[in-house]
Amino acid sequence: MIQPPNPVNRARQYQEALDSGDCASYGAVGRRFGVSRIEVCHYVTILRRLPVDVVAVVESEADARRRRRFSLKRLLAIARLSDDARKSVAFAALIASLPPPREPSACMLSSTS
Repeated sequence: MIQPPNPVNRARQYQEALDSGDCASYGAVGRRFGVSRIEVCHYVTILRRLPVDVVAVVESEADARRRRRFSLKRLLAIARLSDDARKSVAFAALIASLPPPREPSACMLSSTS
């Protein structure tokens, strides 16, 4: 099964390209990664405007089913809210809608040993 990308990790890649000086604009980052300028802008917006604790939760989610719910569209809607209190409430509602984390199966446990 293909793992859904973590939007925070992708946003960090784009931000690093901007910070390093390799790319001077969102358009340049987009050309480097083969995406649109708007997509770069959206990902960087979630990194810059989401509260640090929200970014940490999204970044650390290992369950692919749960991570899939942290879509760019959902996170961008939260990031665009006017203040951190509203963002926290909206993120808490998103967390409450997630399926429970899966327990590692016996196959997964034996393959990591």
